[in-house]
Amino acid sequence: MKNRINRVISFFIVVLILSPSSLGYTQEVTNTKFDFRNTNWGMNKVEVKATEFNELIEDKDNMLIYADVIGGDMNVIVAYIFEDGKLVKGKYLFRSTDDENQYMQDYKRVKETLTLKYGSPKSDEEIWKDEAHKGEPKKWALAVNSGHLAYKTVWETRATMISLVLHGDGGNTMFGVIYSSKGAGEDKGTEKGE
Repeated sequence: MKNRINRVISFFIVVLILSPSSLGYTQEVTNTKFDFRNTNWGMNKVEVKATEFNELIEDKDNMLIYADVIGGDMNVIVAYIFEDGKLVKGKYLFRSTDDENQYMQDYKRVKETLTLKYGSPKSDEEIWKDEAHKGEPKKWALAVNSGHLAYKTVWETRATMISLVLHGDGGNTMFGVIYSSKGAGEDKGTEKGE
């Protein structure tokens, strides 16, 4: 019970921090000065590293990977992806959990937070590949994990496409938020989490 209360309190703190009114905006909140976290598209690795204070997990040729906690209690991997030495994509990949239902709850929570920050989504999809459990909402988490159901919600700002995704492949569940530069061309691999 105490854990549930802490999660609710954390959610409301995130909502207050990210709500349009607390940022001084009314409905249009897309004029923030950063594209992803404290970075802008086109920055190089040195510039990105200077903005990040979390633990660096890995430094690859085209990627920087950090660990962080967002929303007070959500462990994430933060990935910065570079093309030709310039930042073109950022990802929050939520750490796995054994509780399939937790993914569903967290998806709704993150979706609400992003909607408060960016306004109504450009698209909001529930994609059924196998409708065996479509009429049984209590089994939707199982349907996601098994690859039968996927969720994707997309927001758009002046420079960025933001995709919230939740899907599985029968063994692993991928839950993340992908920020992509509109100037980087076609977004390849977004739904598979690369």
